[in-house]
Amino acid sequence: MDTRTHVCLGICHAVISDDQYKKGIIVCGNEACDKKGKPFVIGQKCKQCNITYEEGTVHTCNPEI
Repeated sequence: MDTRTHVCLGICHAVISDDQYKKGIIVCGNEACDKKGKPFVIGQKCKQCNITYEEGTVHTCNPEI
């Protein structure tokens, strides 16, 4: 099973499945997001702080969030 996800690194922190990405959802469409229209990147959403981060980067939760 493919668990790859694509994420928005903007303030909406959207997460979509690889299937959704392959079907054409390739940019953020959230009107309120500072990254609207920018491409999703392969990544994950932190289960602790709900912040998205790009695959291959080191994510450290910010306790002030």
